[in-house]
Amino acid sequence: MSVIVLIDDNDDLIEIFTLFLSMKGHTIHSAPGGREGIELLKTVYPDLILLDIMMPGMDGWETLCAIKQDPATRALAVSMCSGKLPDLKEINLYGKDIEDYLIKPQELPELSDTLVSIIERFTKYRAEIENLQNNNPGNHLIDEFYNSQKILYILEKFSRFFTSDSQEIESEIHRYKARIQEIQDSCRYPSIPGLSEPQPGK
Repeated sequence: MSVIVLIDDNDDLIEIFTLFLSMKGHTIHSAPGGREGIELLKTVYPDLILLDIMMPGMDGWETLCAIKQDPATRALAVSMCSGKLPDLKEINLYGKDIEDYLIKPQELPELSDTLVSIIERFTKYRAEIENLQNNNPGNHLIDEFYNSQKILYILEKFSRFFTSDSQEIESEIHRYKARIQEIQDSCRYPSIPGLSEPQPGK
């Protein structure tokens, strides 16, 4: 099925995820930290990276930035997988670089389907981006349009958890929706497949 790289300092979680996902037909590679994960990606080109955030030395956000700054790995699909909820600053900073954000613990019976869904959505997204770039060479709005949709997806997915900052979150959601609509009206870009109805945070 899919090649998945797990980057997480929790050995027990790596072992459980590897065993379960391997039984589902996936090929699993793992690394115990960010630096080790970066080294692993020099020899493995996965369909998806499942990246923990709270790791010693090089945390998940630093690892994500390193992946996206390297021309050899920047096109890879990354989903964060953490025991902590994202905050608004993190969503605005990193939302454009991730395909999803999963909350631990993940229910094993649903894990394989969840990861396959992320990969399928990412594949459709990349195909749509490439098609638009070929038909609209040099148009900087393409990246902004799709990046804004990815951030909006994460915002809406976790909006119900931001009870203390609900007004600020609603303002951000409205801002991204307005900008997406503005670009869509002027350029007639289609929405990212699968991002119109975000799943509840897990």
